[in-house]
Amino acid sequence: MNLLTISLPIFLIILMGYASGLFRLFNQEMSNSLVKLVFFIIMPITLFADIAKLPVSETLEWHYMGAYFCSSIILMVIAVAISKYFFGRNKPNLIINAMAATHTNT
Repeated sequence: MNLLTISLPIFLIILMGYASGLFRLFNQEMSNSLVKLVFFIIMPITLFADIAKLPVSETLEWHYMGAYFCSSIILMVIAVAISKYFFGRNKPNLIINAMAATHTNT
């Protein structure tokens, strides 16, 4: 597919949202309702429908998943060791520190 045909609809939607805010087409209550509708209903349904159409072989990248989980486990062990031996944390805090070390923001 052409890059323009993929990205143009996205930018047009952004432009329409900006214009509707600029010209105050929706009041605050309507805007809050639209945000809830889009984020809690429309986007999850769309994502689920698009992912469900893909073959399993295209959605599960075993090399990527193996590298991700192995590096997460290694990082978790390092975080537990540092938390225990350098900071003297107890077990519940060790778990929290390990989860914080391996959690990614994507």
